[in-house]
Amino acid sequence: MLDDYLNDFTAIHLDWTIRIPRDVQQRILKIMITRILGRELTSILEVHQLFWAREKNIAYCIALLNAVPGAVEGAEKLIQSVPFENLNLELLLLVHKTLINELLDPKGKVTHTYYREWLNRKLVVSGHTRDFIVNYNGPAASDQLNELKTDTEPRIETLALLLQHVAYPLRLPMDAVSQFVKDMPKGKVRHAKTLSAILQLAQRIASEEGALAKCSAFAESWILDVCLRDAAAISDL
Repeated sequence: MLDDYLNDFTAIHLDWTIRIPRDVQQRILKIMITRILGRELTSILEVHQLFWAREKNIAYCIALLNAVPGAVEGAEKLIQSVPFENLNLELLLLVHKTLINELLDPKGKVTHTYYREWLNRKLVVSGHTRDFIVNYNGPAASDQLNELKTDTEPRIETLALLLQHVAYPLRLPMDAVSQFVKDMPKGKVRHAKTLSAILQLAQRIASEEGALAKCSAFAESWILDVCLRDAAAISDL
């Protein structure tokens, strides 16, 4: 009875999403409000009270998972274990890493349009990331925040530039993209080793028509849009 009500409640109060079905939305909702309650749900009133108490968290989580559905299982574990004040940051780290892993180890056959679809999903994650950083009011010395600012966010932006400037227009095979991901430095991304990875890529695909011009545009955009984007990025060099 209560599960049936949750199905209807989810359909009424959560936006339809193209990549995660209603049953996944309902499961996320149930896990989150059960975590807040500290026990199993027993009444419809509890559903209403707890949903409105955490509406923003629930909507935020659903939006991220619609962009990166591969992160659903990991998100469910985070919701059950991470303090709520850290949940949005942990979810951001999770979806960033999941997007990266999609390029490192893609599941199934990858077509040319996959790069464009990945870029569209990445735009959603980037928007939430910018908003989170601007509005962040937690500890300034947070290890997770530092990881987001110096590793996962600039790494995703670098990979997006790779797809935009090189992989998509040249129709590069996924193994060329995966190799670049492997060549990138661990940890800090605004580093000479990333530029070295770009140069290695240019050498590997030099026989492709227009490859050097595309790689040059990639390198220039990486310097301007990732390394010199703003004062925070420059201070990370």
